[in-house]
Amino acid sequence: MKVVFLSNYYNHHQSELSNAFYQKTDGEYYFIETSVMSEERKKLGYSLGSVPSFVIKYEEDKIRAISLINSADVVIYGSCPESLIKERLKNKKLTFKYSERIYRTKQNLLKFPVRFIRFFKKYGFCKNHYLLCSSAYTSYDYLKTLNFINKAFKWGYFPAFKSYDKPLSLIAKKQENSILWVGRFMKLKRFNHTLEVLKRLKTDGYKVVLNVIGTGELEDDYKDLVKKENLTDTINFLGAMKPEMVREYMEKSQIFLFTSNRQEGWGAVVNEAMNSCCAVVASKEAGSVPYLLNDGENGFIYSNGNVDELFIKTKTLLDDKILREKLSYSAYKTLENEWNAENAVDKFLTLSSELLSGSKKPFIYKTGVLSKAEIIKG
Repeated sequence: MKVVFLSNYYNHHQSELSNAFYQKTDGEYYFIETSVMSEERKKLGYSLGSVPSFVIKYEEDKIRAISLINSADVVIYGSCPESLIKERLKNKKLTFKYSERIYRTKQNLLKFPVRFIRFFKKYGFCKNHYLLCSSAYTSYDYLKTLNFINKAFKWGYFPAFKSYDKPLSLIAKKQENSILWVGRFMKLKRFNHTLEVLKRLKTDGYKVVLNVIGTGELEDDYKDLVKKENLTDTINFLGAMKPEMVREYMEKSQIFLFTSNRQEGWGAVVNEAMNSCCAVVASKEAGSVPYLLNDGENGFIYSNGNVDELFIKTKTLLDDKILREKLSYSAYKTLENEWNAENAVDKFLTLSSELLSGSKKPFIYKTGVLSKAEIIKG
């Protein structure tokens, strides 16, 4: 089976999945880059330096790229010019659109008729065209356009999974009362909510250490706020660092806070924190959270920017060692057993084989990756 993946650029969020595709298709896999990575992303560690031979830059080899797109058994496309898959859709070849949510802010209902027409012209008459939801809210957003109804599957991002021989030993060695936050300093990440939690914990007499990894436009504002609230003794601003170094901090941290709002498409740091045996407290509004976490089973979920709930659940993890370690271990097992690149590719190739064979009722997975994407409002 020849598989082609189109996206903006090759990075560490796509490399693990791509390597699995390449191995499991006996080299019949190609990743086509359709744009150039921004300098900001490079500074955040997205650039991998050297790239595998299966990566093709569209601007440098357009003829080969188009030939691969039109001849592949299966195409997955994300951020790319719609013109690149137009011929393929016209010929009803098996194609998967992978997408985060398309409406990240509240919408004017009067504009939906126009959007419906625009989206239906793109996708409404396309057979063998399915949706991979890289957000728990993608299927709901597309439902508003009446597209991909009963043709949407759970998907996501699959950072490198790191296997530990003794995850319980890793959990036991974590730094006491250690909390980690990772992200860019921008409004959608809501780092100020984390600061409010630290302020309340300090008021209640907790001695915790918050390590913060990232940079961004609001960095100076947040540092000023830390000084104003007398939190400099509990918070370490570590700046930007490479992904492998971020993972080292995750391995040392007991608790990981993820505070993004609905504008967060996925949030691959949640995958990585769970893989690193962190007890995660995450905002339900972020795209990855309803897929990866079950509240109270493998982490905690809080809703709608509710800082009180975020504080209570963080405090609970600090107070209850048994619960914290249980959630940490369950988080790791969720990534080991289900939400990893190897499993995603196995499931994808099985489903694609059935669809290519003309099966009218292909096997649909009941849970996890490639199960039916429920309609989740948000």
